[in-house]
Amino acid sequence: MEKNGRSQTESQTETQTESQLEDDGRDKWSGNLDFLLSCVGYAVSITNIWRFPYLCYKNGGGAFLIPYVIFLLICVLPIVFIEYALGQFSSSSVLTVWKISPLLKGIGYGTLIASGIYCTYVNVIISWVLYFLYQSFTSVLPWSHCNNDWNTINCQDTHSSSGIQNGTVYNSSFGIQNGTAYNSSYGIQNGTVTTNATKKTASEEFWTHKVLQITDGIENIGGIRLELLMCLFVAWIIVFLCLCKGIKSSGKVVYVTVIFPYVVLLIFLVRAVTLPGAIDGIKFMFIPKWHKLLSSQVWGEAALQIFFSTAVGWGGYITFASFNRFHHNLYREAILVPFINGGTSILAGFIAFCILGYMAHIKEMHVADVVDQGPGLAFVAYPEAISTFPVSPLWAVLFFLMMLTLGIDTQFGTIETMHSALVDEYPKLLRNRKTLFMGAICCVGFLSGMPYVMNGGIYILQTVDWYVGLISPMIAAIMECILIGWIYGTEQFYDDLEMMTGKRPSWLWGICWKFITPTSVVLMIVFNMIQFTPVSYGTYTYPSWAVGAGWIIGFASVIPIPLYIMKDLWSAEGTILQRIKTRLTSESDYGPALEVNCIKPVELLQLTTTERLDNDSSNQPDVTHFAGKNGTTAENPDPIPALLHTDEQVKRFERKRNAPTPSRKPINISKKDIKSAAEDLFESCISDRAIVEQSGFLDYINPGDFVLPDRELTIEDLLLRRQASLNIPPFLGKRTNFTSQEELKTRRMAKARIHVEHVIERMNLTYN
Repeated sequence: MEKNGRSQTESQTETQTESQLEDDGRDKWSGNLDFLLSCVGYAVSITNIWRFPYLCYKNGGGAFLIPYVIFLLICVLPIVFIEYALGQFSSSSVLTVWKISPLLKGIGYGTLIASGIYCTYVNVIISWVLYFLYQSFTSVLPWSHCNNDWNTINCQDTHSSSGIQNGTVYNSSFGIQNGTAYNSSYGIQNGTVTTNATKKTASEEFWTHKVLQITDGIENIGGIRLELLMCLFVAWIIVFLCLCKGIKSSGKVVYVTVIFPYVVLLIFLVRAVTLPGAIDGIKFMFIPKWHKLLSSQVWGEAALQIFFSTAVGWGGYITFASFNRFHHNLYREAILVPFINGGTSILAGFIAFCILGYMAHIKEMHVADVVDQGPGLAFVAYPEAISTFPVSPLWAVLFFLMMLTLGIDTQFGTIETMHSALVDEYPKLLRNRKTLFMGAICCVGFLSGMPYVMNGGIYILQTVDWYVGLISPMIAAIMECILIGWIYGTEQFYDDLEMMTGKRPSWLWGICWKFITPTSVVLMIVFNMIQFTPVSYGTYTYPSWAVGAGWIIGFASVIPIPLYIMKDLWSAEGTILQRIKTRLTSESDYGPALEVNCIKPVELLQLTTTERLDNDSSNQPDVTHFAGKNGTTAENPDPIPALLHTDEQVKRFERKRNAPTPSRKPINISKKDIKSAAEDLFESCISDRAIVEQSGFLDYINPGDFVLPDRELTIEDLLLRRQASLNIPPFLGKRTNFTSQEELKTRRMAKARIHVEHVIERMNLTYN
């Protein structure tokens, strides 16, 4: 009784530990929703708010959406699927995953460098958001009027009678002295401002003269903006606190940071559609300009936008998927995440065009003259529109909180990619120092971000943003497709997916991986190079040395690829062709981290329940199904080696199979309790409870059928261990047309029997 009297709380704690940390030593998501939300947060970023609306406007409104959706289907979905599968199958991040083809490991290092550069300036954007958020806690928004000491004589107050009237500058804070506009902050400037080219909105001057205090060019970098430096420090503190415990902490934070932006977007949607002039913006977005579809620029920019918006090729999906349990159904996230990202862009674009239509209405201009590119839309146009809303500070707080959460989510994936990659590469040094190492990454990131918060820091940020993702992510995506389609092989990859999920992908995926997707990404690169223009900021033209520095930044993440190939081939043995062939082949330890996952779940089940299936023709294993991989034949099958990938895996499995079996003794629990446990197991795989109750299957379960390796178990232990088992894929199959309800019942019960016996086997129990 003492053995069986262990408290349920202790059992639940043990179960939670098993679900969080498997035998491979890596953290696991505590739930499927943690994984989904983390991926959505990583994919949906601040650029969804400003870049998509601008490109949609620039490229024909509704006509832009057609190539956007097409490239989502043929380009993004297949690559996301590959990255999820690679990470989950090997439980590896962006460096160690390249055991699948060691010669290409330089791609992992390139991804690591690109992510490191990217995360430094993303946190600078977050620091801008924090500054705007701080300035929003006031009764009157500072960018809503021109009565501030940073405003110039060019400021036009669109919310009052101040501004430019009859060709003369009028501003209550300036006044007019002897026909000359005067401002104490900027001195005396002769003449009056009468041209549209020199007029600036209050929000634009707040952005340039207050937030950035921008200089005249990158040649004059200026000093550090202390206010922005403090905001940058706070941003990195937030990132560290959210990531210090890895996915155990970030997996919980995303429930707020991912869901909150959608709540705010819905609130803004309701408000935006009621604004005067909103219908003009909606028409501008959704009425297609069909002649635009004949332009290669529209197709090229649509492809680039969906590619970079979903963050494929940056390693985040590989990293997140590596924390999944082996039998997780990755098909769901591979489809949902890209579509959620695209849908969010369209929703944000709809709201943006409502607001831009409203701004065009109050300024009495066309919608085309209001749209601005890049940060201008997020930090100039949106704040200006918000300042006209009733209770505008509340709307400003909501908007910048949304921007903050979007930026933080992107940082989660980017920094975790670097952190996990280096921890997996150097486990002895870093695995027990994860928190300390995360702190070191954040400190380096803070120091690296200091140049961006100088007076001319916006010029540096624009240069880095222009070039850092220019080519490296697309090369990584192409090589992933070539790897799966031609080097590793789609059939082998299908086997891996079937091993994980219990079902084989459609042949359409293979067509995409081999032909359609790599071709489309190559066309993206070609278009990017043909249409590429040197970096610029508004009307400012960068000097040649700054453009050269940008190209160095762009290729910094590409150079490791050829360098590692040369280094790897140099250290290999044999002729050049032999070295290439050897190093392109998967290493012997590539595959599932746990030995029990080296066999497909259905086949493992069939091997462990052979005697009980002898008289069940509906579930007899097909002998030819086991043949082929390691020389087995239908006449003389040896199932074990036939199910494994390499000779080394066969040897490891044989050693485990031949290990001595520990002594076992029967469980001493009643038949009633056993039936209760079995009923719980059946309900996990059969939706119709009536079939369970009427089938009589529970009569097959006897108390003496269960034996244990070391001790007796209570019925609570049995249920908890069933819940803690790995994600066992359902074996019921799809609902098909049966000739009778009786046949449906028979099929379901047969498959349920297999499922339950497999659960029992995975619980380390023996079913006699």
